[in-house]
Amino acid sequence: MSLQDLKNQIPQWAEALGFSATGFVKLDRSDHEAHLLRWLRRDNHGSMDYMARNVDLR
Repeated sequence: MSLQDLKNQIPQWAEALGFSATGFVKLDRSDHEAHLLRWLRRDNHGSMDYMARNVDLR
């Protein structure tokens, strides 16, 4: 199934499950990595050590 096929199918599945609305947006994650790295440097993740692993995948 292509991404376009999936995009066309999801609203139908959602309606069948009782959702009243479905939408799609484009994400701009351009500042995401810098924000995450600052957050980790400040130890905001506390005891959630897994947050510091595989940062490039987050």
